[in-house]
Amino acid sequence: MSKATEQDRDGISRRRFLGYSAAAAVAFMAAVLGFLGIGAVLSPALKDKKEGEWVKLGAISRFTEGRPHLANFILKVKDGWLETSVAKSVWVVAQLQGGIIVFNSRCTHLGCIVDWKDAEKGWAFYSPCHAGVFGADGTVLAGPPPRPLDTLLSMTEGGNLWCRYADFVVGIPEKKPA
Repeated sequence: MSKATEQDRDGISRRRFLGYSAAAAVAFMAAVLGFLGIGAVLSPALKDKKEGEWVKLGAISRFTEGRPHLANFILKVKDGWLETSVAKSVWVVAQLQGGIIVFNSRCTHLGCIVDWKDAEKGWAFYSPCHAGVFGADGTVLAGPPPRPLDTLLSMTEGGNLWCRYADFVVGIPEKKPA
């Protein structure tokens, strides 16, 4: 009997089996690495925009009715492995008729921090750049801001006020998360 016929009858040779096994292992590793690479490239695009982080603004009693109050806090921001602390602020308006409105303190025009000042015809939020003026309800009274001040979700729990802080794209008429 010839060697070829003997190998066909007994199955594949040891050399051929090892070759197939090595090729299968290399193909498997290439598929796994390719899948992980595609996942790393596409994962940022598939993630939902962060809705914001809940932050404690303080005791409800510290917010006077009818008068805006600037609430400052520190927000932890993660960028990959790097975590930094960023100072942020919001305006809290406790309304006379009840309820609380929390505004992002950034002007919707260029992102400057607005300030609460006495106006000729009452109180208003003023933007230091381009003379943007907002009413106590956040509506645009003057200047180039394309939309009212951005409102934030808020809730009370255990006598404290919390808000879901988020920044929004400035300079556009729509309120879009940044």
